[in-house]
Amino acid sequence: LYERAVAAAREQGSSSVLASSLFNFGDFEYGNGNLTRALELSLEALDGFARVGDAQGEAHSMLAVGRLCLHLNRMEEGLAYSREGLKRVHALDIPGLAVVALLTLAEAARLDGDHTRATQLLGAIQRILEEIGEVLELSDASVFRTVEAESRRVLGDTRFASAWTGGTQMMHGEAVEYALGP
Repeated sequence: LYERAVAAAREQGSSSVLASSLFNFGDFEYGNGNLTRALELSLEALDGFARVGDAQGEAHSMLAVGRLCLHLNRMEEGLAYSREGLKRVHALDIPGLAVVALLTLAEAARLDGDHTRATQLLGAIQRILEEIGEVLELSDASVFRTVEAESRRVLGDTRFASAWTGGTQMMHGEAVEYALGP
């Protein structure tokens, strides 16, 4: 189905429809565990959104590329795309997508062994979700729980609670600044 949508968009010559179709196909491949193919499609979608000047599509694609790079053990590349995507979705005032970027950066902190930072980002995510009245998608909720469980185990209950509270006290802009920091 997704391959046909991409083929039809190529045939029509609609760059914006093609970029959207590529993005959706990449998301499908990610869900099926085909990370390398998902990255290829997401990078092509990113290029397409940039060509047509779709700032939201471009930012969303950057977040997808960042997450995929992280899962493919391309940490520095993943961090760069995730941070740039976060800057853009914050500038566009799309807090739901900012949450996706913050979650990727929390996961990166966990992988880097910085469980305090990971926990603070999770606390900030929780606050933002409560403020905007949204919940995480199923796959994102799974990542959230994994980061949370490992961080709680490593930090212990007291240090985990302290870091969590620190995150929940951050305003949206503060959480973005913190996530973009070293």
